[in-house]
Amino acid sequence: MKTQLIKTAVFVVAVLNGLLFAADQTPGANLSKDEIEGLLLIREEEKLARDVYLALYEKWNLRPFSNISKSESTHMEAIKRLLDQFNIE
Repeated sequence: MKTQLIKTAVFVVAVLNGLLFAADQTPGANLSKDEIEGLLLIREEEKLARDVYLALYEKWNLRPFSNISKSESTHMEAIKRLLDQFNIE
């Protein structure tokens, strides 16, 4: 599971870097259907991860779970900004 989380994190960073660079270079650029679906999927995955870590924190009351859930919220907000920037709902 840790390997999958690392792969997902690397993917998210790569996508964010590419999209932010593209947005800086070409304001209002259109995204492909795959890119839009990818962003929406990433947001849902971040949401799920946040909810899982919140549930783990509520059950076990261990601070790392709280910290990770906050990080996942930060990731969700970053993706939301991209969705807003590209007018994706």
